[in-house]
Amino acid sequence: MLDITNKTTDEINLLTEKYKSVLELIKNKKIIPNLAVVLDIGINYIKEKYLDLSADWKSYTMLYIKDQYLNDKINNETDVALLIDNFVKYYNEEYAGYIDNLSMSASDYDRDIEFVHKYYKI
Repeated sequence: MLDITNKTTDEINLLTEKYKSVLELIKNKKIIPNLAVVLDIGINYIKEKYLDLSADWKSYTMLYIKDQYLNDKINNETDVALLIDNFVKYYNEEYAGYIDNLSMSASDYDRDIEFVHKYYKI
């Protein structure tokens, strides 16, 4: 689990309120404080490093980070950054080829979410 001991209760409460619309969908309410911290770390990292990434792909990246946290793949801030970097690298290297090889007509959302799910399986 992520170490949030350097955060005050007030800081965690502010993050929980900030991301309330996403966090209210989480069934296990005990993980909400840590997940709020993970989301904040990831969002700030993407804002700093991946300005040119489209809003959709920033969202897909954060969905991936949420999933990795829920599957106990994130233990610290470095894990968040590494997972984001690897996901964005995969997107940058593979997405154009993925689009070229599609033999079906699909909505942008269906096409993109399938690409994201393919990454989950790697």
